[in-house]
Amino acid sequence: MEPSRPALHPHHTPSLFLAILSVPLLLVLCYGWYIWRSNLAVDGALLFSLLAITIYLYEQNTQVHAEKKVCIQDYKNLEHKFAVLIEHSNDAIVLIDKEGTTTYASASIKPILGYSPEEFIGTSPLQFIHPDDIDTAKKNLLSLIHHPGKTIIGTNRIKHRDESWRWIEGVATNFLDDPTIDAVVINFRDVTDRHLAQAQLEESEEKYETIFNLVPEVIYSISAPDGKFVTLNPAFESITGWKRDEWIGKPFLELVHPDDQASAKEQFFKGLSGDPIQRFQLRIRTKAGTYRVGEFSSVPYKNENGIVGKLGTARDITKEKELDNAKDEFLAIAAHQLRTPLSSMRWDTELLLRDTRDDHVKTVLERVNGRAQKMAKLVNDLLSVSALTQGTVEEHLQIADVKTALEPLIEQIKSLSDQKHLTLHTPFSTQEALVRVDPQYFPTILENLLSNAINYTPDGGDIYIQITTTSSEVQICVQDTGIGISPEDQPHVFEKFYRGHNANTLSAQGSGLGLFVVRSFVKRWGGDVALESTLGKGSTFCIHLPIAKGSTV
Repeated sequence: MEPSRPALHPHHTPSLFLAILSVPLLLVLCYGWYIWRSNLAVDGALLFSLLAITIYLYEQNTQVHAEKKVCIQDYKNLEHKFAVLIEHSNDAIVLIDKEGTTTYASASIKPILGYSPEEFIGTSPLQFIHPDDIDTAKKNLLSLIHHPGKTIIGTNRIKHRDESWRWIEGVATNFLDDPTIDAVVINFRDVTDRHLAQAQLEESEEKYETIFNLVPEVIYSISAPDGKFVTLNPAFESITGWKRDEWIGKPFLELVHPDDQASAKEQFFKGLSGDPIQRFQLRIRTKAGTYRVGEFSSVPYKNENGIVGKLGTARDITKEKELDNAKDEFLAIAAHQLRTPLSSMRWDTELLLRDTRDDHVKTVLERVNGRAQKMAKLVNDLLSVSALTQGTVEEHLQIADVKTALEPLIEQIKSLSDQKHLTLHTPFSTQEALVRVDPQYFPTILENLLSNAINYTPDGGDIYIQITTTSSEVQICVQDTGIGISPEDQPHVFEKFYRGHNANTLSAQGSGLGLFVVRSFVKRWGGDVALESTLGKGSTFCIHLPIAKGSTV
């Protein structure tokens, strides 16, 4: 019987297999070592080449591995960057699957709608839509889901977590056919403030359009520098008879009376230069061929390129002008009718004053004469205003000496100043002060300044009358220590029929015409009138007139 052999344990089988395979491998390696040693001298170059290739491949593998690590890190950085941008963007991003359920919501949804991303995920966006918008939103979402690649832009009202409604503007794109996204991507932002501002703007525009269409005055805009109509409201049609379309794009000067075109052009360009708004009157041609008088005012309007035109209003004052003309004609007739008897009254009282010895009668006659003088002054003012407004002034300019014109007027008002115990200061020099004026109206304007100073100066006050000449002008100043004129009244004192708010302080009677007459004539003679006044301390009126040619200074 053969001796028994121990059985091989299953766990030892792999080891035995490897041992059997290793025998030939060892034999090969040993033989190879022998051959290598034998041919080292001959094949050394080959050996070093193999070593170099091995080292190169190792370095390349190391570099590729390093670049791979850099790419992976760059990818992670980029991924982190986009994650931060999305989470902190003013816009919110949500992803919706093909069932219409939210699968992702960025953190920026909370400041927009008040919900955390966790609260929004798993819901349908439709449940937050305003009832009035739900039908349209549902239709758009279904259409979007069934059309890969489609994009929809829209605005809806979305319920905030605080139960308020926010206007949300969104862009939704279908990426369901993209396996890397597999969702509908919605990017949205809160545009509530913009929407409300737009609504307010539209409401404001609607109001202004209503006013534009309903006001009885013409509202117009004119482009610069060509002066063509850009807009006209319906009042233009009712006043002129023209259709607006007939004049849009045409020069406004073609509507203006030929005699007013120079003034109209001047006013147009004056406004473009930034001068203060001034009212002016023009005669406008109607479709029937007649002319209507309009009172215009305008302001420049601009855009980012600067002033591009004028915007203004025009009021039809034709009837007012007709009434004014009728009134002026009546006043002119009345004044002419009053002038003769008043002159006779003054002469008669002056004759009686010379002959009377009775103090009481003398006092009465002086009172009558003073009132007659005031009435005569009023009549002269009325006649002057009538001539100015009707354009019937016939001037005959002559050279006059200011001192020669003033002296009889000062003597004439002396009785009035004496009654109030006023002191007249007249430090005139012997030098001539010559100006070119109309001798018919020059005494009137000087008398107006003197009588105003007397009327509005309390008893015991002072009045200073000065004449100053320069190389180019003569200056006539009347200064008083009277009640003064308030800053609010000063811009208006030269307007027709205007009287200051404190004019009744001294019970002084006036027509509000004197200063209007003064400035009107002085301007016609190439001069101007200046005013300086302090309320409660007095006023100074100075007439500036060009010095007459040929005069000596």
